[in-house]
Amino acid sequence: MSISSPAATSYSQWRTRSQSSPRYIRFELDHPRVARTIDYGESHYVGSIKGTQPNSQAWVDDFPHTAWLELSAYFARMFKEGVYPPINRDRIFMWAHPHLRDAETTDDVVPRPDWWQLTDDRFWVIILSMGPVEVYLSTGPDDAQARAWTVEKEVAKLWHSMAAGGSMNATMIRNGIAVAECAPERHSFLVEKNPKTYSFNAYVVASL
Repeated sequence: MSISSPAATSYSQWRTRSQSSPRYIRFELDHPRVARTIDYGESHYVGSIKGTQPNSQAWVDDFPHTAWLELSAYFARMFKEGVYPPINRDRIFMWAHPHLRDAETTDDVVPRPDWWQLTDDRFWVIILSMGPVEVYLSTGPDDAQARAWTVEKEVAKLWHSMAAGGSMNATMIRNGIAVAECAPERHSFLVEKNPKTYSFNAYVVASL
C-alpha cells in the first residue's frame, strides 16, 4: 500500500484502507509506504529539510514538514499493532498553503505548477483527542466565520476556509479548559494576498 502524499489525502487513505478495522492493514497488506517522502521539487516530503534541493529553495526553505512525520508515526504504530493506539495526549496537526489558490504574484517568471487549480483555499486540521472535545477553528481573532466542531472520536479531520492576511488557529476545549492550542500566527505565518512568487507547498505545524 502506498500513501501517495503526506497531507489530507494521506489521512483519508489510512482511514479508508483500514476499512474500520486496523487489523485489515496489519494482516492483509505486506507493508505500507509513504510515497515521495523526499521530493522537494513537488513539495512532497516528510520531516525536516535536508540535503541538496533541485532549485526548490523558493518554496521549500522555512517550510519543514516535521509535524507530518509525527502524525505518520501514529498510523505506523497502528499498522504494527493491528489496533488504533491509545491517545495519551491531546494534539493538533495543521497545515495550509502560504497564499490563496488564485493569488497573483508580484515577481515570478515561473508560472503556476500543473494541476494548481485542483487545490482549495482551506487549512486542514487533524485532531488526536483523549476524549470528547470542542474544537474552535479560525483565521485569527477577527474571523467572523470562526467555526466550532464537536469531536467525539479519538481521531478527526477538520477544515476551515483560508483568508488573505489571516493565519490558521485551532484550540481544543474540554470542560471549559484549553487542552491544546496551535497558533502559527505567533511565528509570523500569514496567508499572503500578493506573494512575490508562487508556492503551493504546505506550512505544517503541530501543538506541543
